[in-house]
Amino acid sequence: MKKALSSLLAVVILTILLTACGNVAHVTRTKVDSDYFTQEEIDDAIDVIVDYFRREFDGCTLNEIHYIGDERLYRLKQDPDSVDMIVLESTFTTGGYSDGSLTPNTTYDGYTWTLRRTDGGKWTHNIYEHGFG
Repeated sequence: MKKALSSLLAVVILTILLTACGNVAHVTRTKVDSDYFTQEEIDDAIDVIVDYFRREFDGCTLNEIHYIGDERLYRLKQDPDSVDMIVLESTFTTGGYSDGSLTPNTTYDGYTWTLRRTDGGKWTHNIYEHGFG
């Protein structure tokens, strides 16, 4: 029984170690002042992306992330009076492996993430609303 439990525990630990994920341990959250959003709202949006990056950007390291600022956001919005959209910008580095969509061992700067919310609710990220541009 002890041997079976030890073997099972070893398999679980090995599975955890082999499960790739994005590294967000040392991400810098650069503060950008806003007249549209409180720091808590910006931090909540950043938390959504940090969690997404950790789950979906296997082998990559998120280096820095910040709100793009009111002026840049205003230019991007179709409805400038709406505060139901926020855009974040990040820098991250890929590891040695790539799934084909990113170049291995490369640092990407200016990678944007668009999040939306309804009536001041929680920020959500659509997987088709991140990248360059």
